[in-house]
Order: sequence, then structure tokens, then C-alpha cells
Amino acid sequence: MTTSFAQLLTAAIYQIRASEDKPIAVIQDELGYEIGRQGGSAIEYWRKGNVPSQLDQIVALGNVLAERANLDEAWKTSFLKAAGVPVTANAPTPTVARSALPTATPQFVGRADEVALLQTLLTTPEQRLITILGLGGMGKTQLALHTAAEHAVQAHFPDGIHFVSLETAGADLWGTLQNSLVPSASAQASPQTIVHEALQSSRSLLILDNLETAIDAAKAVITNLLQATTDLVILTTSRLKLGLQQETTFALAGLDVGETSSSEQLFHSAAQKQNPLFAPTDADQAAIAKICTLLAGCPLAIKLAAAWTNVLAPSQIEAQLRDSLALLSTDAADVPARQQSIRNVVGFAWDHLDSSAQMALSQLAVIPHTFNFAAALAITQIAPTALSQLVERALLSVEQGVQGYRYRMHPLVHQFALEQLPDGQRQQLDFAFATYYLTLLEQQDGVIKGADFRTVLAYLREEEPNLNAAHAIAFAADDAKLLSLGMDAGFFMYELSGRYQAGAALFERWYEAYQRVAPDTDWAIAFYGRWGWFLYRLGQHQHARDIFEVCWDFTRQAPHAPGVVLLCNAIACNSFELGDLDRADAVLADALALHQAHPTIALYEAVTHTILIQLRQKQGRFEDGRIATQNAIAAIESSGNLFGLGFVLNNSGNVEFAAGNYEAAEQIYRNGVTFYQNADYALGESLTRANVARCLIQQGDYATAKAFLDQALALILPTYATTQLIKVLMIYAELAITTGNIPTLLPNLLAKVGHVSESDWDSKQLAKQMLADLQAAPVTSAIRTFREYAAEISRALG
Repeated sequence: MTTSFAQLLTAAIYQIRASEDKPIAVIQDELGYEIGRQGGSAIEYWRKGNVPSQLDQIVALGNVLAERANLDEAWKTSFLKAAGVPVTANAPTPTVARSALPTATPQFVGRADEVALLQTLLTTPEQRLITILGLGGMGKTQLALHTAAEHAVQAHFPDGIHFVSLETAGADLWGTLQNSLVPSASAQASPQTIVHEALQSSRSLLILDNLETAIDAAKAVITNLLQATTDLVILTTSRLKLGLQQETTFALAGLDVGETSSSEQLFHSAAQKQNPLFAPTDADQAAIAKICTLLAGCPLAIKLAAAWTNVLAPSQIEAQLRDSLALLSTDAADVPARQQSIRNVVGFAWDHLDSSAQMALSQLAVIPHTFNFAAALAITQIAPTALSQLVERALLSVEQGVQGYRYRMHPLVHQFALEQLPDGQRQQLDFAFATYYLTLLEQQDGVIKGADFRTVLAYLREEEPNLNAAHAIAFAADDAKLLSLGMDAGFFMYELSGRYQAGAALFERWYEAYQRVAPDTDWAIAFYGRWGWFLYRLGQHQHARDIFEVCWDFTRQAPHAPGVVLLCNAIACNSFELGDLDRADAVLADALALHQAHPTIALYEAVTHTILIQLRQKQGRFEDGRIATQNAIAAIESSGNLFGLGFVLNNSGNVEFAAGNYEAAEQIYRNGVTFYQNADYALGESLTRANVARCLIQQGDYATAKAFLDQALALILPTYATTQLIKVLMIYAELAITTGNIPTLLPNLLAKVGHVSESDWDSKQLAKQMLADLQAAPVTSAIRTFREYAAEISRALG
């Protein structure tokens, strides 16, 4: 019986162990290193019956084994024959070259997550064909090289990792593969046969770079190789998808952007190649961050932009890039023509589209943010086949959204595609875009007032950049119909998420636009009421009252409009913040009369009763406040929007708290916490936890109060809801004063105030000053200082 290669190899290793007294694992590692491998994993793999395909390594291994195990030439001949090495009087036949990987660029930065994911794919047995898909200049080749150099990947492919550039392969792909894998092969066999023999029994990784340059030939060759081998894994880098069933696509986006990001590191590295003394100022650094964000982390674009730092300041580079792609080019002789400019990079993909896909891409570029298929279809009438082309050529990337797939266009593609848009189409497409998104907002009105409002809020938040752009078009168009779309849903979008500053800013722009377009009465009532409400929410009570008075004049012309109810509710809230309780009482009576006389929105009726709870609290009419609570709950149940139940519970708790019933108030607030937890509404839960803490402070349970406040802060900080955050901080300050623990608690609070958005109003600075003064004040005067600030901040916040 003929002794197999694995048996001969194992016997020689055991003979070495007997003579050198070393563990088998150590001997295998030494043998691996002696033949140029990175350890003994290849030796172990070969001992299991897998014959290596690199004949030169078999010869080298035979020589090492013969020397260390003191074996003769006859043994070596048997060893080589068992491995399939033709043994003659001359040297062995040409062998498979273990291709040395090109060195990855020293400018490779970041990509830790991508490297880890690609490594996992490469070492997963069922994954045999992986395509790194992306625009030119995204760093596909460097990612492939960097990952292939990882120890775990090297160990997984004991028969070698082969890198083949297809940039100049043309149609003769088999010849290119043979020249790279077995460069000294005889011409007696065909290139295909030689490549098969080299790879069919090997556990190797074949990296095919720039696959898009030979895409047609590659499909047949790769299919053939996967069928002819069992352990070969193929990794390709391409701007075009192969479209084979076995293909796993690894879509490569840009580097991360932002402060101390990989994009900024790459910019610095590239800039210092032009000027080793490059040392950006703080202003330069801010401009660099904007450049990287503008280029969405595209490595090639970042390097092309950084190359200009020896001529232009970063701020000047940024300004140029906002206008044109012309700056992103180079005439360096060692840069391939396809990568000498971003226009060339994107133009390559553009040239591989059919005319319908080209038209679709240029039209889709009017959408400034990610979008779904429904939007694409409504605005551009894109066919699914055209959409598929754009994805397969990496001109659009696909990501999961709140309601299904969304598509993202890289900013560089976006700018290029807009330039291809035929003259005269932009205005028409902009109007179609604005109409679609504002109609979409209008359609959410009933849903956002119902039980499923949270899902709608998440979806609208995702669409907000598109909605903002649509509003901007409407504001500039002076089109009354377009301007009227989506106002109600837009109001609730900002109200329910506590983003009053953004809501007020939107309604102010609406107001400016409507000065040029005569609004109808119903619209005017609804508009002024909502704008004034946001001003009230922001604590701008006098301004809100002025707006409400203008709006009140319209009510005589349309006394039955649903907007009148909302207006009454808003005026009532604002009036008792101004101390005018009689006015609040009167307008709430008007609202209740309208609810009884005419069909009104149940949600608005619930709000009326909820505000009435607050008013009765301020009037000290606690029993009437409890009656209003029951009415509010009944109206909420009728509306189907249980979201308002949390507000009712909070206001009901406020009645009991004001009445001195702290235990009853605490229980009501705790019910509110449970409700908001079930509703998954962090903002409401935060405020309600803070209210529980108020009751606990009054009852002397300071430790539990602090725990509730800590939880409240943890929930509210990510929301950037300034009004609510300041209120929670005020209760925290009250705890610090009550416990005499100002030096410990207040410095932490000063840091928390820093989370308030800089775009919000002056109460942030007021709160900072309050906390600083409290920290400096003697404990005896801290309560007076706190009360003075509390009154001022309460007036500011509403």
C-alpha cells in the first residue's frame, strides 16, 4: 500500500519529536516559519490529508524534514511524489507562486468595524464569494489588503492568499490569473487548466481587484472556479455588482466623520504629505470637519481635498467644494486616470448606466436626504430595474429605515447627478418633491393623533430633513395650497416630541411666507393658535398673547372652526402664566361650550379638560380639579390617543401636591411613570419621575428622591428638551438645598446643564447662573436665592 503524503509528514514530525524532545505544536510552528508560513496551522491542515498546492513549499518542507529528522534522499523522493511533485534529475516543475500581498497604504485609518466584519465573512465556511462594493475611491482595495494581512485570515488560508489586479486584464482573465499564480508554467497546458491545477485542492484566498474592469469575463471565470474547487474563497473589489447567486455583497461607505474621526485623521495625514509642517488652527480644524462631512468620508476625495492645503486654507477649500467638484482632481503621474478626479470616479459608474437609470439618478438628486421607494416613484416615476442598476453600481446604498428600506446617495454622487439634470427640469422636480413630502405630512395628521403616534413620530423624524427642504421650497414659492399642507401634523410632530424651539422656528417662517399670500379664515385661526402655543411653550408669554389677540379677531368670522378650540386652550395656558386667571377661565368656558354645541376633535376636548385641571390647581379649587381629571380621562378614551393620559396623571398629581396630599400625589405620579414606561416615552417618564421626587422630598425620603432624579436626568439628557431638563434640574437643586448638600450635588448639575442645546433660549444661561450662585451662597440664604431664580425661570419656561 502506498504511503500517503499526510502519513509521511506525520511520521517525520514524530521522528523530530523523538530526537529533539519538543511538543508537536512547537515543531509544527517551527516548520511553518521555516517555509515562510506564519505558524503551524498549514502543517496541521496538511497532516489531515489536504495536499498543498504550492509545489515550491512542498520541496522546501521536504528538505527541512529530511535534515531535521535525518532522512535520506529516497524518503524525500517518496515524500515529493506523494504530494504530486514530479521528481526528475532536474529541479521540480514550476510551482504556484505564493503571491506577496501589496503593502497597504500607511494612510489606512479607522475601519475597525469593517475589518472585523469582513474577517468574519472570509472565515465563514459557507461564504465563498464576497464582493466589496463601493464607489471608486472608497478604499475597497486597501480594506481588502488590510484585512487579508490579519493573522486570523492568514491562518485560515494555509495554502496562500493571492492578490490579482484586473485593471489591465481585458478579456483574457484566465491568462492574467495564470501569470499571477503560476508565472513560470509551461505553455503545454491551457491557462485555465493550469489555474485549475493550482487551486482545485488548495485552501486559498483569491483577491480579484478592480473587478469592474473585466466584469463580463469575470462572471464566467469566477463561476467556473467555484465549481472546480471546494475550499477556494474569492474576494473581489468592484464598483459593479457581479450578480451571481453565491455572491455576498459587502457595501463600503465612507469613513466616519466628526470630531477626532478617521476622516480627519486621513485629512491630516494627506495634508502633511504636501506640507510636513501643516498645523491647523482651531478654525482650520472646524473647516476640516466640515470638509470631511461634506465629502461623507470618501477617502479619495479627502486626500484630493487635503492636497490643496499648500495653496488654500481649509475654509477656502470648504467654500470651493460647496460650489463644485472641480477642486477634487490631480494630475499626479502615479495616479490612475480613473481616480484622477471625482468626476472620473462617478463618471465611470454613470457611463455604465442605461439612459433610463441616468435620468432617474439625476432626478433623484433633488431629494436631499435618504428616501424610500414610494418617494422615488412619486417624484421621478423610477422603474425598479433602474433602481436596481443604481444600487448594483454603488450609486445608491441601501439601509434599513423605520418603515422599510431607504436609499442614500453619496454627496459626491448627488452633486455630480444634479449637474447632469437637463435644463428646465429642476423647478418642476422641486415642486413635485415639495408636494409629495408635504402631502405625506398632511396624511399623517389622523395617525399622529391616534394610538400609534410613536411610530409616526419616529418615521417623521427620519423624514425631517426632506420635510424641511420641502417647507423651504413652499416658503419660496408663495403657493397658498402648498403652504397649507401638513400644518396640523407638523404642529403635533414638534409638540409631542417636546421640540418647541424647532416648532416655533418653523411657524415663524410660515408666518413670513403667508404675509405674501392671503390666508383663508380657518387656516389663519389654526396657524396663529399653533404659533402662539409654541411661543407659550418657550415662555415667551407676552409675545404669545400678542399673537393670540390677532388670532382672536378671526374667531368672529368662523366661530365653529376646530382651530378655535385649540386657540382657547392655548390662550388659557398662556393667561394663567401671566397671572390672568379670569381670562383663562373665560376662554376655557368658551371651549367647553363649543365642545357641547358642535362636533369637535376629541383630543382637543381632552386638552381643554387637562388645562382646566391646571387652572383649578392655581385657583385652589382642588375638588373641581378632580372633576376635571375625570372629564379629561373620558375625553382621552374617546379620542383613542392614550398619549394624553400621562399629562392628565401629571396634572392630577399636581392638584394633590398643591393640596398637600403628598402620598396621594406620589401614587398618581408613580402611575404616570408606569404609563410612560409602557408607552416607551422617555420625555414624559423623565418629568413624571421628577414629580415623584418632589413628593419624596416633602416626605423626607431624600435617598429615593435622588434615585428618581438621577433616572429622570438619564432619560431626558438624550432628548435635548430644554424646558423639561431645566424643570428637572430645578427639583434637583431643591433637593440639594433641602438636604444641605449643595457642594456635592450642584457641581454635577452645572455639568448637566451643558447638555442643553445652544440653539435654545436664555433659560440655559439663567439656570447655569442659578446653580453657580447657589453653590457660592451660604446655606442660610440658598433657599431665598433658589426661590428668586425659580420664579424667574418659571416665568421663562411656562
